[in-house]
Parts: sequence; structure tokens; C-alpha cells
Amino acid sequence: GIMQHEGNQYSVSGIRYRDYYRKASLELNIAPAYPAKAKVNSWIRTVTLNRKSKVTIAEKYDLQEYISPLTEHFITPLQPDTTLAGRVKLTDSAGNSAYYLRYDPSRFRAGYESIPINDQRMYGVWGDHLYRVTLYAKKQRTKDSFSIVVEKAAP
Repeated sequence: GIMQHEGNQYSVSGIRYRDYYRKASLELNIAPAYPAKAKVNSWIRTVTLNRKSKVTIAEKYDLQEYISPLTEHFITPLQPDTTLAGRVKLTDSAGNSAYYLRYDPSRFRAGYESIPINDQRMYGVWGDHLYRVTLYAKKQRTKDSFSIVVEKAAP
């Protein structure tokens, strides 16, 4: 419920990048990106690219206090389908299933909304809209860890 802020004083910390033949990962503490009123002690985000199959986003957080419901947002030009718990199907304009966003359905529920694009520069790249997929936490926890996986759908 409290967004990250802009400016140098809200820079992330603890950045570590690793690059291997089959995968690469980026780890950082995003807690400094939040204002003090968010009461975030630490929030370690690790994004791992498995070069052949998927991207895994691992989150581990520690809050001083639970302020408001936790939400995770993903922006995509692909049409989301949130009817199956634990999996968001992302489909291209031809109706082909392109990717799946997988999450733990015991921890999150998924929803989405269409975001109109009014900026001509963005319109030329993305078209007239994008989608915001949101994962809503089901439980209030001051400490937790979880993973979200984005992977290509099987043909």
C-alpha cells in the first residue's frame, strides 16, 4: 500500500550480480527505496534468469509493522487469464498462450486491470493499452519469503 519513492536518498542497497553459463541473478535490498512510514526493515529481492526456461523472483522481507496488504505488480502487453489458482496465463494477440506467471495460491490471489496508453511515444511501441497483473497477499505477515516464476508456455 506504500509505494517506493524516487530520488537518490531512496536507492537500493546490497546489490549483487552473478553471471553463469546457464543462469544469471541479481540480488538487492529494496528496503531503502521505501519511505520510513512503510516500516520496512529489509526486503531482499533476487531475480534469477534460467537462460533456457524461466525467470524466478524470490522475495524475503522483514517489516517493523504490517501497514497494509502486500501486493506484487507485473505489467505486460499480453492478455492475462486469472481463472486458475496459482497460475496466470498470458496470451498474445493471436490467442496463443505465451507465458505463465506461477505463484502460491495459498498465499496470493490474482487479478488484473487494463491500463490505457495515452502517450504517443508509448502507444507506438505498446499499442493502446497494457495490463497490470496484481497478486494480493491473503495473510498479514511481518516476515515472509516467497517466489514467483515466469516461464514460457509449452507449445
